[in-house]
Amino acid sequence: MNIPADGGEIVRFQPQPEVLVAPTDDDLQRLSEILPAAFSSILAEDVLEFIPMAVDADSADVVVSRDQQGSVVSVMLLNIDFGGGKLRGKIDDVATDEQARRQGHAGALLDFSLEWFRARGIKKVALTSNDDRQPAHQLYFSRGFEIHPTNNFQLTL
Repeated sequence: MNIPADGGEIVRFQPQPEVLVAPTDDDLQRLSEILPAAFSSILAEDVLEFIPMAVDADSADVVVSRDQQGSVVSVMLLNIDFGGGKLRGKIDDVATDEQARRQGHAGALLDFSLEWFRARGIKKVALTSNDDRQPAHQLYFSRGFEIHPTNNFQLTL
């Protein structure tokens, strides 16, 4: 959305990513709408449980972007884990509210996230994405990500 500045000049709204430190009930409600809409495997009640856990985790952060009214419209979960004797970064659960897409929220979150990892000495960052999320893939490619062939195994307990 554009906002007229002094002198009639149009200034485009710039998303400002933030680490979610103390999610409000409104934040959790928005996240419980955004994440299940993007991922059929995520339920609203799961979001209400895992977002506070991720916020409290030492090796993870939840990064969000808000619209001009202050509502959460985009999210990424950032994790640091250990593998192969090295620290690795992982970006999970990237989602943007359908009404807020193509407004720079996910790009701003991704740029913020890459700096977050750099500041912690992380040299490699991974993320996964479904084949049907081509606009997201273009964003990842634009930031230098490459497709890495791997076998992704899962087990439901």
